[in-house]
Amino acid sequence: MKALRQLFILVIMLFGFLPSMAFGQTNLPSVSSEERALILQEMQSFAEILLYYSRISLDKPTDLRACAYEMLRMKPNEQSCRDKHSAWYSKEEAQIFKTELEGKFGGIGLEVSEQDRKVVVISPIDGAPAYRAGLKSGDVITKVDGEPVVNIMDAVKRMRGKPGTAVEITVDRKGKEIIIRVVREIITIHAVSTKTINDSNGVIGYIKVKTFNENLPKEFREEMLDLRAKGVIRVILDFRNNPGGLLWQALEVLYDFARPGDILMVMRERDQSTIFDTAHVKKELELKHEPGMFRDMRVVILINKGSASASEIFAGATKDWGFPVVGTNTFGKGVGQTTIPLSNGSLLRLTTFEFLVGNSKTKINDIGVTPTHEIVDPRPSSSETLREDKQLEKAIELLSR
Repeated sequence: MKALRQLFILVIMLFGFLPSMAFGQTNLPSVSSEERALILQEMQSFAEILLYYSRISLDKPTDLRACAYEMLRMKPNEQSCRDKHSAWYSKEEAQIFKTELEGKFGGIGLEVSEQDRKVVVISPIDGAPAYRAGLKSGDVITKVDGEPVVNIMDAVKRMRGKPGTAVEITVDRKGKEIIIRVVREIITIHAVSTKTINDSNGVIGYIKVKTFNENLPKEFREEMLDLRAKGVIRVILDFRNNPGGLLWQALEVLYDFARPGDILMVMRERDQSTIFDTAHVKKELELKHEPGMFRDMRVVILINKGSASASEIFAGATKDWGFPVVGTNTFGKGVGQTTIPLSNGSLLRLTTFEFLVGNSKTKINDIGVTPTHEIVDPRPSSSETLREDKQLEKAIELLSR
């Protein structure tokens, strides 16, 4: 904390001498009250970011002074305190982030993350323009319309635009440069879509879970109850290419598959760990019903490399509880971010916890969830044109036994 106190003293001194500071022999002109107020506001936000890193980030910075100089020098290669998932958004960028969580925005339908100073595709949203054009989980976006990307928000802003217009995305896919043309659309994310599949034993329900947004728990529960009312008790839950979303929404859905006393996840923070068992989740979400609403239904979960974050919490916990999981290894994003509004209207998205899943408290970060039945992704081109879906076929086979 000594370095942090010194920083605040530096900020106070800076504003105390702003009107008459001199560097060498060159005197700065007087600073107007408007400029002074603006600088003060920005420096306050800068100090707030350092304070949050110091107090609540998952891994405490080893050298807070080095962290401050990294920010001041704007040298992203130093990496003295920022992990690969934390990010700062300007006031304008914060609005983009908020719009995405609300479930409707314009663009190409792509979930991305900044990792090791690269903009990496977590997953194209199933059925969205990016998905249909062939963008894949793990692609590294290097250019948008032929111009190099500066950072994740630069890429996001330039990929958005008027519906019906095209954008060229250049990606590095395992060392090979690929240019993909995508036509923008209004992206409205409906959390789930449902259909039924007939087999020799009757009807199987199929629910595609696309994202964990604010609407998911209500939509998901309604679809499951509707299937049960129709006598359908075998269900396939498809989390492939689901990039995650809101933590509490994931826990509320997962609660309905847990037995009383089951651990959904453990949240490991810097100085403490919190067990999210069924009792804790029921209390925090003020749920009126008991856990395990859908335990009487036979369920198989589908996953792939595009399944990340909240999807991995669901798949990892249900696997631990004995549900069959079919597909390929997931993305491996086992840390969560706290979204913190700053005083100047900007937003800090700071990694503050790691989640361990299920009763076994299994680590996911940088590892992913391994399926119980590994089947190679049937759609290597991420095309909407489905040939045979071997993962889906395996799920049907398991439910037909």
